[in-house]
Amino acid sequence: MNINTVLFLAFIFPFLSIAQVTVAGNTAGVYVAGTDINPFAGIRIGPPPSGLPGGGSLAPPSNFYDSDIEPTSVVLEWDNVTGNDGYEIYMNGTYLATVATDINSYTASGLTTDTNYLFKIATIDNGAIGSFTFENNVRLGLYPPEVPLVATGYSVPSEPSNTTPYTNAFGLTEQKVSQRSVLGDVDEVEGDYAKLQRWNINEEYMRTQGFPGEYFDGDDYQARANENGKRFMSFDPNFPDDSYAGDNNTFTIVRNGSTLFTRTFNIANGATRNYDSGKNLLQTAEAGMSYYPDENGDYFAALEATVGTQYYCIVYNITQNEIVSERAAPDPENGWYAISPKGNYVVIQVSAGFSNSGLTIRNNNAGQTDVNGAGNEYPFPGHGDLGISMQGNEVFVGRYSNRIRMVRLDNGVENDFFGGTTRISHVSCKNTLQPGWAFVDDWKPNDYATYSGTEQAAYRKFFAIKLDENTTGIANVLTRTYALHFANDVADADGHNEWYGVPDHSGERLSFNNWHPAPATATFKELYVAQLLP
Repeated sequence: MNINTVLFLAFIFPFLSIAQVTVAGNTAGVYVAGTDINPFAGIRIGPPPSGLPGGGSLAPPSNFYDSDIEPTSVVLEWDNVTGNDGYEIYMNGTYLATVATDINSYTASGLTTDTNYLFKIATIDNGAIGSFTFENNVRLGLYPPEVPLVATGYSVPSEPSNTTPYTNAFGLTEQKVSQRSVLGDVDEVEGDYAKLQRWNINEEYMRTQGFPGEYFDGDDYQARANENGKRFMSFDPNFPDDSYAGDNNTFTIVRNGSTLFTRTFNIANGATRNYDSGKNLLQTAEAGMSYYPDENGDYFAALEATVGTQYYCIVYNITQNEIVSERAAPDPENGWYAISPKGNYVVIQVSAGFSNSGLTIRNNNAGQTDVNGAGNEYPFPGHGDLGISMQGNEVFVGRYSNRIRMVRLDNGVENDFFGGTTRISHVSCKNTLQPGWAFVDDWKPNDYATYSGTEQAAYRKFFAIKLDENTTGIANVLTRTYALHFANDVADADGHNEWYGVPDHSGERLSFNNWHPAPATATFKELYVAQLLP
């Protein structure tokens, strides 16, 4: 993919907007909520399960996030709401505490390490509470306190001879998954691109790149039979084995190894035009589909199609097999079309040569002004990913001038993390069940000793950054290093520098490519997995 790329956002029709719901004259507790495995799924309507009654008129606090995660406690913070009479905090759907007027932090303590907790907060107003914030999913013990990434030395990781687990340089369990000696020097020995999740949603299995790809058990990484069609895997926990493919203007859903249905996009099948055959509709939709369902439980995809030289973006409801919208769109060239994690935006990344290049953020609701105003473009780099910030907002995260930049999709606000002269390779935010983190891999083709500062700190490493909208300055980042990769200089010059660190859905494992010079003529890297907990 061309690194000189730019990002576009085009609005979808306002079918996805989430509004307050009035019940018997009162505003019910309407909030983005969900299940134990998905804190952002759907809508929950009704009064709180305990504590004060619903019906308060004040909105929930904005900027709700966790500022400090410890092994058995977490500090929650938020922005005060004007006129508040205090706040109520809930944990895992149950009333936890009441905070006094104008206090904007709370420490939840006495918790269990290595455990997920869901926190939400509502504003008190005249003895009642209004709607809740999104549920912040916090995993205690998964990530360290806020510290800068520092140089820890570098030596070439030795190549394991087989798939036996071992302890890596950071005290974490690591193992090789695919073996060139078994599969051959073919593309299926490598993990796929950094925006493609390698595990299915219940993490029962994982796959490599290529078609049909190689499949491995999601826990012990033993080889399993190839499962035809699983190029883009489902994020829907109701159908964890579903996969999607798009060829010759036809979208196909595969369930349990058999074709569930296909849809060809032409006038006869509900489209507004006959799209060209031969176009792979999912060719560049590297985010595949929305990570979380809307209030109806539906998932969406942004498909690329053409009529002659004109490109179109089709917003497609996968669950209902319905076309939501069809819009003229720019040629992505070496870029891609994708749907945002919650399905609120279409994201189009195109190379910088496009005449209207830039990041354009448009409001999702009809009749409202674009956030940045029409025609306000913003240049943006490639090799990034779509994710969720710690505050629950949809974001794009990518490299920008050798730093990590996060851009909120709803208002264009930017945050820079981890900067300097570091050469960042790729970013992945596929930790969908533990959002709020970006996983980064650094590309360094030369010797460790030739670098200093942040370059040396990140040298050939995989690390995580907390996507906190309150972080300012490139030095204030939450990081932990998980693994090292080895890069051969000659292979890098040939373009084989794609390490593609991708977390699993739960954010507890990191898969990545690694290249060793044995045999010296090898072209493709092998797939590894590192546990993120000691």
